[in-house]
Amino acid sequence: IENLNDRYIIDRGAHGVVYKAVIDQLVCSVKKVEFEWNKKKRMNIMRNEIEVLEKFKHRNLIKCYGCWIGDDYGLILSRFMENGCLHDTLHEKKPPPPLTWNVGDNNFNKTKLLI
Repeated sequence: IENLNDRYIIDRGAHGVVYKAVIDQLVCSVKKVEFEWNKKKRMNIMRNEIEVLEKFKHRNLIKCYGCWIGDDYGLILSRFMENGCLHDTLHEKKPPPPLTWNVGDNNFNKTKLLI
């Protein structure tokens, strides 16, 4: 995977760095988990994440395409989601766009605003 350099980072978390990558013309996210410290614990965390992604199938969960575990780090390959991560959405790091009103709309002009 050639895209695992800093300019393709889309998120950093407690358990790894997530990159945007294109593999066989498929846009994916690749989570890289380093095993520098506490290798056994980090590998178990990664295996648990892979197990959950593969076990549960739901339209609101990302699809896991595969994984690779080496001596120094592991990779989790999953579907790329365009609108950012769930955490940011839940905690409004990227607030939703403001509502727009068409002032020329007859329904808007007939509405009484109570203060």
